[in-house]
Amino acid sequence: MDLVSFEDALITKLLAEIASKAKVRSFPEDFDNYVSQLKHSGGAILVVYQGGLYSPPEGNDTGVLTQDSIHNWQFTVLQQNLRKEKNHHGVYDVLEDIRTILSGFTPAGFDDSSYLFMVEKGFLEKRSGFYIYQITMAHTLEESQA
Repeated sequence: MDLVSFEDALITKLLAEIASKAKVRSFPEDFDNYVSQLKHSGGAILVVYQGGLYSPPEGNDTGVLTQDSIHNWQFTVLQQNLRKEKNHHGVYDVLEDIRTILSGFTPAGFDDSSYLFMVEKGFLEKRSGFYIYQITMAHTLEESQA
Protein backbone atom coordinates (compact mmCIF):
# COMPACT_ATOMS: atom_id res chain seq x y z
CA MET A 1 0.00 0.00 0.00
CA ASP A 2 1.32 3.42 -0.91
CA LEU A 3 0.87 5.41 2.30
CA VAL A 4 1.88 8.75 0.78
CA SER A 5 -0.70 8.46 -2.02
CA PHE A 6 -3.44 7.44 0.40
CA GLU A 7 -2.62 10.29 2.79
CA ASP A 8 -2.46 12.79 -0.09
CA ALA A 9 -5.89 11.64 -1.27
CA LEU A 10 -7.36 12.15 2.21
CA ILE A 11 -5.87 15.65 2.46
CA THR A 12 -7.06 16.57 -1.05
CA LYS A 13 -10.60 15.34 -0.29
CA LEU A 14 -10.79 17.34 2.95
CA LEU A 15 -9.33 20.45 1.30
CA ALA A 16 -11.98 20.26 -1.43
CA GLU A 17 -14.80 19.97 1.09
CA ILE A 18 -13.92 21.98 4.20
CA ALA A 19 -10.84 24.13 3.57
CA SER A 20 -12.81 27.19 4.69
CA LYS A 21 -13.24 25.69 8.16
CA ALA A 22 -9.68 24.58 8.91
CA LYS A 23 -6.18 24.31 7.52
CA VAL A 24 -5.69 20.71 6.31
CA ARG A 25 -2.23 19.13 6.15
CA SER A 26 -0.18 16.11 7.13
CA PHE A 27 0.78 15.82 10.79
CA PRO A 28 3.75 18.14 11.50
CA GLU A 29 7.16 16.93 12.64
CA ASP A 30 7.01 19.17 15.74
CA PHE A 31 3.41 19.11 16.97
CA ASP A 32 4.05 21.23 20.08
CA ASN A 33 5.66 23.99 18.06
CA TYR A 34 2.92 23.78 15.42
CA VAL A 35 0.18 24.26 18.02
CA SER A 36 1.96 27.18 19.65
CA GLN A 37 2.42 28.87 16.25
CA LEU A 38 -1.09 28.16 14.91
CA LYS A 39 -2.75 31.46 14.11
CA HIS A 40 -5.32 30.24 11.57
CA SER A 41 -8.66 31.27 13.06
CA GLY A 42 -10.27 28.22 11.50
CA GLY A 43 -7.96 25.83 13.30
CA ALA A 44 -6.44 22.77 11.68
CA ILE A 45 -6.99 19.16 10.65
CA LEU A 46 -3.81 17.08 10.78
CA VAL A 47 -3.66 13.71 9.01
CA VAL A 48 -1.33 10.82 9.91
CA TYR A 49 -1.14 7.06 9.33
CA GLN A 50 -1.53 5.39 12.71
CA GLY A 51 -0.63 1.81 11.77
CA GLY A 52 -2.06 -1.48 10.61
CA LEU A 53 -3.03 -4.91 11.89
CA TYR A 54 -2.54 -8.03 9.77
CA SER A 55 -4.22 -11.45 9.74
CA PRO A 56 -2.08 -14.59 9.67
CA PRO A 57 -0.80 -15.27 6.12
CA GLU A 58 -2.62 -17.66 3.81
CA GLY A 59 -1.58 -19.43 0.61
CA ASN A 60 2.02 -20.35 1.46
CA ASP A 61 1.72 -23.54 -0.62
CA THR A 62 1.09 -21.47 -3.78
CA GLY A 63 4.20 -19.34 -3.35
CA VAL A 64 2.09 -16.21 -2.80
CA LEU A 65 1.28 -15.05 0.71
CA THR A 66 -2.01 -13.19 1.17
CA GLN A 67 -2.94 -11.26 4.29
CA ASP A 68 -5.99 -9.22 5.17
CA SER A 69 -5.18 -6.00 6.94
CA ILE A 70 -6.87 -3.05 8.57
CA HIS A 71 -5.16 0.33 8.45
CA ASN A 72 -5.91 3.21 10.81
CA TRP A 73 -5.72 6.92 9.95
CA GLN A 74 -5.78 9.58 12.61
CA PHE A 75 -7.26 13.04 12.11
CA THR A 76 -6.30 15.53 14.81
CA VAL A 77 -8.69 18.48 14.88
CA LEU A 78 -7.78 21.79 16.50
CA GLN A 79 -10.48 24.45 16.89
CA GLN A 80 -10.86 27.46 19.17
CA ASN A 81 -14.51 26.72 20.01
CA LEU A 82 -16.55 23.64 20.75
CA ARG A 83 -19.59 25.08 18.98
CA LYS A 84 -19.84 27.45 16.05
CA GLU A 85 -19.62 30.96 17.51
CA LYS A 86 -19.07 34.36 15.95
CA ASN A 87 -16.76 33.78 12.97
CA HIS A 88 -15.21 30.57 14.27
CA HIS A 89 -16.29 27.05 13.34
CA GLY A 90 -16.79 24.71 16.25
CA VAL A 91 -14.90 21.48 16.73
CA TYR A 92 -18.17 19.53 16.91
CA ASP A 93 -19.15 20.67 13.41
CA VAL A 94 -15.71 19.88 11.99
CA LEU A 95 -15.70 16.39 13.55
CA GLU A 96 -19.06 15.66 11.97
CA ASP A 97 -17.90 17.07 8.62
CA ILE A 98 -14.88 14.75 8.60
CA ARG A 99 -17.05 11.75 9.42
CA THR A 100 -19.58 12.46 6.67
CA ILE A 101 -16.98 13.44 4.03
CA LEU A 102 -14.68 10.47 4.55
CA SER A 103 -17.01 7.63 5.59
CA GLY A 104 -17.21 5.34 2.56
CA PHE A 105 -14.49 7.25 0.68
CA THR A 106 -12.02 5.22 -1.42
CA PRO A 107 -9.11 7.10 -3.02
CA ALA A 108 -8.71 6.72 -6.79
CA GLY A 109 -6.41 3.85 -7.67
CA PHE A 110 -7.33 1.78 -4.61
CA ASP A 111 -9.63 -1.23 -4.49
CA ASP A 112 -13.30 -0.42 -3.75
CA SER A 113 -13.05 -2.52 -0.59
CA SER A 114 -10.54 0.02 0.81
CA TYR A 115 -13.27 2.46 1.82
CA LEU A 116 -12.91 4.37 5.08
CA PHE A 117 -15.11 3.81 8.13
CA MET A 118 -15.23 5.30 11.62
CA VAL A 119 -13.42 3.62 14.51
CA GLU A 120 -13.49 6.23 17.28
CA LYS A 121 -13.36 9.91 18.13
CA GLY A 122 -12.68 11.78 21.33
CA PHE A 123 -11.27 14.72 23.23
CA LEU A 124 -7.51 14.90 23.85
CA GLU A 125 -6.80 18.23 25.53
CA LYS A 126 -7.07 22.00 25.40
CA ARG A 127 -3.81 23.75 24.58
CA SER A 128 -2.83 27.25 23.43
CA GLY A 129 -6.49 28.21 23.12
CA PHE A 130 -7.44 25.21 20.97
CA TYR A 131 -9.68 22.26 21.75
CA ILE A 132 -7.88 19.20 20.39
CA TYR A 133 -9.87 16.15 19.33
CA GLN A 134 -8.94 13.03 17.37
CA ILE A 135 -10.86 10.88 14.95
CA THR A 136 -9.63 7.45 13.96
CA MET A 137 -10.88 6.00 10.70
CA ALA A 138 -9.84 2.72 9.11
CA HIS A 139 -9.94 0.78 5.85
CA THR A 140 -9.35 -2.85 5.00
CA LEU A 141 -6.98 -4.18 2.39
CA GLU A 142 -5.93 -7.57 1.04
CA GLU A 143 -2.20 -7.60 0.47
CA SER A 144 -0.23 -10.22 -1.47
CA GLN A 145 3.49 -10.95 -1.47
CA ALA A 146 5.27 -13.29 -3.86
